[in-house]
Amino acid sequence: MGGSTNVDVSQRIAVWLETVPLLMRELNAEHVSIISHSCGVIYALNTIYAYPEILPPANPTLHLFSPWVHPQQSGVTLMNVSSKLPAPLINHFSSVLSFVNQVVAPSIAFSSGAVTSASGLLLSSDTSTSDQGRKKKHERDDLCREYRGASAAVTAARSDESMRRMWKEDITGANGEALLSLKKPQAGSWGVCENYETCPRELEARITERLSQRSQDASTSSPSTTEAQPVLHIRVFWAETDMMVGKKGEEYFDKCFKAHCTEQSRLTYRSETVEETDHESLCHPQYGGLPKALQDISGTA
Repeated sequence: MGGSTNVDVSQRIAVWLETVPLLMRELNAEHVSIISHSCGVIYALNTIYAYPEILPPANPTLHLFSPWVHPQQSGVTLMNVSSKLPAPLINHFSSVLSFVNQVVAPSIAFSSGAVTSASGLLLSSDTSTSDQGRKKKHERDDLCREYRGASAAVTAARSDESMRRMWKEDITGANGEALLSLKKPQAGSWGVCENYETCPRELEARITERLSQRSQDASTSSPSTTEAQPVLHIRVFWAETDMMVGKKGEEYFDKCFKAHCTEQSRLTYRSETVEETDHESLCHPQYGGLPKALQDISGTA
């Protein structure tokens, strides 16, 4: 992506896991809080599995925004069709994306904008609804200014410009991400999250083992204190409408983690849906999900 080094799809997770400690050392950081979006969940869960000590010991929390679920479990039609495409075709995914975003999308946006403007001339809205809408817009602008330093409209314009420039760069790395997300053979395993049904159990066992070992080596905490506290809090934010994961995918992911995260588990799990969002806008601060995650991390929630 851009000027970054190309990494073979089969080595993506491995190279990422090699990079994390080097990056932490370069930043002179001992702990870091992790937030991921979509297929970033694959990297996030594997990072915590490999380096559980990377999370702040006082608040070991992972925040996931619309975590990716394979089409086999989500049942999303478009993703299901994509998963059945041959790998050589998916390797041209970036070319299709560039064409769609630079040629097709602008024309669609113009057409839909014209239709919206025309319909706006014909339809009048109720005053109370307009007032409510203005109030919500004002509140969202305030949130956006607090977390992004600009109104939602300005932030959206900046984002559009960033995306426009991105599509002009080398994005062939997206092909590898597509192959990995769709579990094509050449992409290799998803590691600890290869199977979400067993992932929570494996994650808890690994984290508990590593933290216990570090605790014994350092001789800084008693076993009784260590055993009493959760080793990981998982907080998930879902979009109200999500064409990538779908409701079935959300329910599957929730079910897998909730089944394990009982009172006997040292993992806790909580999920919520953010109103009026889709797969992409879910991460925008004005809708409230991201501010909640950041407040949670800073301990101000």
